[in-house]
Amino acid sequence: MTELNKKGQDKSVQITQAEGDLDNLESQEGQQNNKLLRASRDTAQAWAWIKQHQDEFEKPIYGPPIVECSVKDPKYVDLVESLFSKTDFTVFTVQTRGDYKKLSDQLYGRMRLVQVNIRTMTGGLDNFPPPASDENMRRYGFEGWALDYVTGPEVVLAMLCAEGPHLSQTGMSLRDTTPQQYEMLQDSPIGSWVTSKSLYKIARRREYGASATSTQVRDIKKAQIWTDQPVDVTAKRELQRNIEGWKEEIDAFKRQIDNHNRRVEQLRTEKDRLQEELKALRDEKTAKQKAISDFKGLPTRLSQQEEKLATVQKALAGVRARYQALEDKEDAIILEKAQAALDFANAGEGLWKAHISLHEAELMLIEAESDVEILTERNSAVKVLLETRRNELNGMNKTLESLAKEARVFRDACQELANNADEAMSAFFRELPEDQTSEELEVEIESGKARLELMHEGNGGVIREFEQRQKKIDALKAKLEEVKHALGEFDGKIREIRDQWEPKLDEMVKKISDSFGFNMKQINCAGEVGIYKDEQDFDQWAIQIQVKFRENEPLTLLDSHRQSGGERAVSTIFYLMSLQSLTRSPFRVVDEINQGMDPRNERLVHARMVSIATGNDVDRPQHVLPASHDRQGDGDGDDNERYDGSGEASPQQEVEEEVAGGGSQYFLITPKLLHDLKYERGMKVLCIASGEYMPSDQQSIDFKTCVDVRRGLGSVGVPAAAASC
Repeated sequence: MTELNKKGQDKSVQITQAEGDLDNLESQEGQQNNKLLRASRDTAQAWAWIKQHQDEFEKPIYGPPIVECSVKDPKYVDLVESLFSKTDFTVFTVQTRGDYKKLSDQLYGRMRLVQVNIRTMTGGLDNFPPPASDENMRRYGFEGWALDYVTGPEVVLAMLCAEGPHLSQTGMSLRDTTPQQYEMLQDSPIGSWVTSKSLYKIARRREYGASATSTQVRDIKKAQIWTDQPVDVTAKRELQRNIEGWKEEIDAFKRQIDNHNRRVEQLRTEKDRLQEELKALRDEKTAKQKAISDFKGLPTRLSQQEEKLATVQKALAGVRARYQALEDKEDAIILEKAQAALDFANAGEGLWKAHISLHEAELMLIEAESDVEILTERNSAVKVLLETRRNELNGMNKTLESLAKEARVFRDACQELANNADEAMSAFFRELPEDQTSEELEVEIESGKARLELMHEGNGGVIREFEQRQKKIDALKAKLEEVKHALGEFDGKIREIRDQWEPKLDEMVKKISDSFGFNMKQINCAGEVGIYKDEQDFDQWAIQIQVKFRENEPLTLLDSHRQSGGERAVSTIFYLMSLQSLTRSPFRVVDEINQGMDPRNERLVHARMVSIATGNDVDRPQHVLPASHDRQGDGDGDDNERYDGSGEASPQQEVEEEVAGGGSQYFLITPKLLHDLKYERGMKVLCIASGEYMPSDQQSIDFKTCVDVRRGLGSVGVPAAAASC
């Protein structure tokens, strides 16, 4: 019966509301409220609640423009309504962030409404001047701005200027735009206008130049909201039909209640009679059960008393045994106390000895620190000596280059002398034995001088010229021997220094190549890193990267001619990841590395980068594992541990341990990412909101609220397109 009463009350409330709606159909406000109900039932329900609780907010809450605003001139109603979307017609306007949060919690949280939109506006219409003067507006063919034809609260109009239809920025004209006016508008600051038939919107991309514009044109429809239409007869008949039906239901509820009341009275009388009979039976049952329980409990009570007696006797015997045990325990404690006193005395002597040892250790520490300072000072001298030797080596290299140049000059001079010799001299040089030594040549020269002296008609000038040239030749030979000797010494020093760093360089590049090949193998490709060594010039040495992206092709050198941009990007990021185990860096920035990659490679590269950056790369090659761990190799069954022979981890191993633990941060900067990429704990995705469309009051943007709203809408099945904040 309580349910029937509640149903009757609900129907009465519905009748009262329907009669009120019926009366409202005759007024302008009622018609607008009815239009709001047809546009959005959730918004109408929210507006009814707001009107009853306006005093709970810091400033007034304004209703949707569909009820708060109207069009001044009916001739422009079609033009004005073409600027509004459904959201613009039904949005609420608040004036503070506190009111926004309170209203959102009420509508979205407690009332569970979905099709409700809220916007915040803190300023007035002074913040939204028109984009052109009145004179220019008339030159463009406009009678006014959309704001001039809409009336309503200033806060609501300011909100409509800031968002949605942008009333202060949109021109209005009952005439069509001429081609000349359209050309002028293309170069004007006006972004939209409405004529009697069409709505124009211009999109400008200023970063691409003044000509980068596009215009969207669509036809306008007849107004449906701000029109003076007659009373909706269909709605009126439906309300009247509902009222009559609800009244009939109430009458039926009343008849059912009367029948229920008569039946309840009959049942109440029968209940009283049955309760009296039940009480008498219960009293009789209780008395009989008590007697039976007392009789059955006699043997149990007797047994309990006998057990208590036996327990007391046993406890008495146990007390004597416990007394004797306590006496024995007391004796043992006295003995332990005496032994503790002896131990304390011995410990005092040990403490004194430990104190002496501590002083000795402190003295040794002072001596050790002094030794460290001395060794550090000696090491600094060694460093200075090493730097001096390096400077000497650089000087020798310069001397070697100078001597080599001088030797080439002497060689060219000798060649020039040979080229300028006369026929007799050339014949003489040809007749000389090839294996003749300088001593034999000296003997021949002396013999020739003796023969010339015997000749009375000889030319003394030729002999002197010959002797001068001979001296020059001897000097050049001596200098040439010195240059060869210096070159031999420099070659030896170069080989000695090269033998020190070249094996380490080869080992380092081998590690990089192993890691690079492993990363390429993960995407079913191949690659290796090597060194190009020019034996004549160390400046020509270079790192060479070879890759293979297809199964039936050999490894080829990575350059801009053989591989595509995406393949070069994949190779580059894998090479950088391979260098990670050999470099110390608190963070790494990777800028748009995924641009130009196909989706498959982008997913694989992103997964590898996540695994390495978070320290979860358990399948990495051996040489990038910490030295303190013993892991399986790449499939050959060997266990590898890396030490430097001193029993301690080398600096390289410390870097590798840092990498294995994910010690460095990665910043991947990119304008877009694929869906369903691999993510791990410790990662963050930061979305940066920036651009020309950001409001000046950035504090008014609450992304957390947008996310919460989207999640709430998603839980009730609203698509993403309808969930914009």
